[in-house]
Amino acid sequence: MARRWPAIPRAVSGLAGPIKVSQRRGALVAPDGDDCWGLYIPAKRTIALAGGMPPALRWHTFIHEWAHAWLIDAGLTNLLHGEDAELERNVEVVCDTLATAAVRSMATSLGLDPMERPKK
Repeated sequence: MARRWPAIPRAVSGLAGPIKVSQRRGALVAPDGDDCWGLYIPAKRTIALAGGMPPALRWHTFIHEWAHAWLIDAGLTNLLHGEDAELERNVEVVCDTLATAAVRSMATSLGLDPMERPKK
């Protein structure tokens, strides 16, 4: 039997200091007006997560947003090339890749069920 996914931490560390993590009920709205599962707000050093996601997706979203902080704190976004939309897409691909690798590693090493449903 697979173990249950751990709770998302309320705060994490970043190179430039602590990052607060908040979970909200319902969807979030990105600055461009689209609905989204998560946001990293650099000015507030806050990760906001939408509610209602299965645990593996919640962890993927959390790590994806944390990856935005890693890239910004390390100055790596300055090395990714492209104009506005292309640069944003490149950053998103890097964050998705890091999150996918981390979540897959967590599920495998901790014996977690990637298809676990959210608690009601």
